[in-house]
Amino acid sequence: MRILHITNGIEWSGGMEQITILVNELKRRNHENHLICPPGSKLIERLSPLNINIVQISMLQDYDLIAAWKIRRAVKEIKPDVVHTHHAIAHAVTLVALTGMKKPPLVVSRRVSFSPRKNPFSRWKYGSSRINAYTVVSKSVKDTLIQGGVKPEKIHVVYSALDPNRFSHLPPADETRKSLGIPEHFKIVGKLANYSVWKGHHVYLDAAKICLKKRSDIRFLMVGKNTETLVQEVEKLGLADAVKILGFRRDVPQILSALDVSVNAAIEGEGLSGAMRESLMLGIPVVASDVSGNREIVQNGKTGILVPARDAEALAEGILKALNESAASKAMAESGRAWVLENATTEKMTSDCLKLYESLCAA
Repeated sequence: MRILHITNGIEWSGGMEQITILVNELKRRNHENHLICPPGSKLIERLSPLNINIVQISMLQDYDLIAAWKIRRAVKEIKPDVVHTHHAIAHAVTLVALTGMKKPPLVVSRRVSFSPRKNPFSRWKYGSSRINAYTVVSKSVKDTLIQGGVKPEKIHVVYSALDPNRFSHLPPADETRKSLGIPEHFKIVGKLANYSVWKGHHVYLDAAKICLKKRSDIRFLMVGKNTETLVQEVEKLGLADAVKILGFRRDVPQILSALDVSVNAAIEGEGLSGAMRESLMLGIPVVASDVSGNREIVQNGKTGILVPARDAEALAEGILKALNESAASKAMAESGRAWVLENATTEKMTSDCLKLYESLCAA
């Protein structure tokens, strides 16, 4: 099968990682992949070793007509069996590009649980009959699309994936702890997420301050792109000695393996947290805010601890409970690991996408 993937993504993110995983696995299964992305996209570096056809097209905004014309021309040259868009601007531009073309089938990925806007352009973007199917990363994302007017039968839940092999044969956690300069007697709590307001970093910092009033033997990590912007906030809260900001890292599995508790404090929009999946894969207890996709992977009392969103007091209580009741927390994490292995592996995600592609081509 010949699949054309289209994204406007440039910087590395969870969505970009999912494209990389999917293309690699499709290649391994002997399917032909093509990619359209902007110049300078991190995917060019990641996917060039696969020797796939990469067409570089800038997409400046929704309904970029020049980009749409270039994509339409590329589609006619490549003649894909399926076109799969992976980000919002690529979705809109490709929809314009394929207008008037009955083939190929168009699949759109949606990874956030924000509701589509109500303006006419957004209603057309999400409700167009030219879109054959949506893949969404959680049931909560499906619900928001239905509320936005998308027909339920078009929406397919395909959980974001991880490669279990990436989380085996890691160096001892003590080595990572030592490299971070954290003494052995401290507990390590971490939040791994690129910085944005809706990821809840400020709630996490407020919770850290509350926790430290009750236990002084905790060190808090923040890992992800642009987390460095929170240095002044950490100092303002008097947390400079207890919070380490690591910024963007490529050794995420190693860092996760050193944690005693992994935290997701998102306040909205979370599709399906990669950090939560990966933490559970490693058997690390998780505490998460009760929003959208979090509640699918973190089932309260079964695979982790859920707390109300935007509530620093409740988040602190959840963190302290996970630390103080370590045996019960570890047992929940093992149940979470079983959920990940059943629902969110590379093998499962790719098979689900292929099944969808094949059904659309057959129809």
